[in-house]
Amino acid sequence: MKRILIILSAVMLSLSSCIDWGLEELPVYEEANILEFSLEYRYADTNDNGFERLAVVTLPTTTEIDDVKHTVTVDVTIPEPSGSFTQEEREKVSLSNLVAYAKISPAAKLQPMNGAPELGKPGDFTQEREYRVTAADGKTAYTWKVKIKPLPAVNE
Repeated sequence: MKRILIILSAVMLSLSSCIDWGLEELPVYEEANILEFSLEYRYADTNDNGFERLAVVTLPTTTEIDDVKHTVTVDVTIPEPSGSFTQEEREKVSLSNLVAYAKISPAAKLQPMNGAPELGKPGDFTQEREYRVTAADGKTAYTWKVKIKPLPAVNE
């Protein structure tokens, strides 16, 4: 009896497969939008044990996203000194050494264009940058222009 159950189980498992016929096609997203855009500043810091570490300061932003013109305009505020983020470090924050992040449409792809920095890595945002967002359907794609407004003076 045990042998029959083992053989029957093996036969059932071998007859099951990934059926690809008769299944409905799932919808594919057609959106190619930038939904959010954020910035951070990274710098080297020394911890209490004397080891160097990466410190990160999230920069408060006001972001205007135009889905029709495909533009993102970001107004950045540099936070007040706090902890290891001293006034001296605060004065080093510039548009040429920021790290950007974007939230995009589900399953879309984002590609930097014309020398734009790769998101998630330090880059230069001193000029308007372009990013190509391609929807999950592979057909819909838009070139988005990202402009970071000049930073406020912080040495006062």
